[in-house]
Amino acid sequence: MRGEFTGVIGNKGMKPKMTWSHKKRQGQTIRVPFIRFSMFCEDLTKRPELNSKTGRMERPKEIVQVILPETSRGQNLFPNLSPSRQVTVKGRMTTNPAVGKNSATQNQQIYANLTVYMDELQFNDSPIERQTSRILNMLKASGAIDEDQVKTYGEKANIYLADQQEQYGPPREIEDRTIIETPLESGDSAEPKKETKTDETDPDEPSFTP
Repeated sequence: MRGEFTGVIGNKGMKPKMTWSHKKRQGQTIRVPFIRFSMFCEDLTKRPELNSKTGRMERPKEIVQVILPETSRGQNLFPNLSPSRQVTVKGRMTTNPAVGKNSATQNQQIYANLTVYMDELQFNDSPIERQTSRILNMLKASGAIDEDQVKTYGEKANIYLADQQEQYGPPREIEDRTIIETPLESGDSAEPKKETKTDETDPDEPSFTP
């Protein structure tokens, strides 16, 4: 099946992540990345409900996992991915339904556990830093603020973004499973880092827990 999903990239355990490991490709074991993130998408099959926090009518959200190509294309996209960015993804879709408790009502419900193997990815917004700069320049051009205020507000915005990163960690995570440190014992000389190989053979096989 193929699908198209538009949503917002999540934070914490849902943020973009690249994991390097050894896999077999065409009879050879090579070092390749497994690149993925998860996003919140509106479930258009359900009726809007009142959100007690925002006071707005909103549709329930579905979590969609996105797996990017392990080629240079996916690696080039990775630095531009970050929590809260809005994206549209097209690709091959799979589901792994499971039953769990709704965190709000504690009632049992079925979760689709959607996964999309990306063919196309489109950004529907700009990075927050660029948006902030555009807004400040627009306010300056309209005469609402002057040059000094542009600088002051820009510095405050950078402080806020730095605080967010300190609280939630970097916007993207990189893990290298191809290198391990060899612990040293008393009297031993430093040993070089050793690489570990895996027997994973399917490039489309997810290797993480939703």
